[in-house]
Amino acid sequence: RKTGPSNSGGKITVTYGKKPTIGIINLTATAISNTSVTISQEVEFTSTAATNMDITANPETMASRDVDVLISSDISASVTDIMGNPVENETVTFTISSASYSGNFNVTSSPALLNTTAITDADGLATIPFVPGSFTTNSTDPKYSSTATGNCTVTAHWGTLHKPILITWKNYPYLSVKT
Repeated sequence: RKTGPSNSGGKITVTYGKKPTIGIINLTATAISNTSVTISQEVEFTSTAATNMDITANPETMASRDVDVLISSDISASVTDIMGNPVENETVTFTISSASYSGNFNVTSSPALLNTTAITDADGLATIPFVPGSFTTNSTDPKYSSTATGNCTVTAHWGTLHKPILITWKNYPYLSVKT
């Protein structure tokens, strides 16, 4: 039981929590001078321990390095608690699978992760850069193609969770949006 005076706006502020246990608590406020004036509110105390992870790529499909040498993608793992709130300072490891291609092309560079680990920030995001592969630009090469496509899977590993995402790169025009 806590009491307090109201401010000039008629509001009373009382701090309640942190609690060492999780659960649903019913808080009730009652006016001391008129006990018929009352209001109740259920509040839930949950664990802030990290429990979930998801992976995204921005963009998932991009130009190959022979089209744009500066192209890259941000691979992000989002670590959250049971209520979806971000969790900071969690280490996430990333791996890349072998690339596969839509044909027999002259691949001049393989895709790569520029880092393999990252620590979640205040927004719960661990982000690393991904660099796509590239294809030959020599049109006299018998393995040259103006419609070459490659892809690979990047997987985020956090604790016992492993989440994959398919990344694709192309050497021909297509629509892509990076937000």
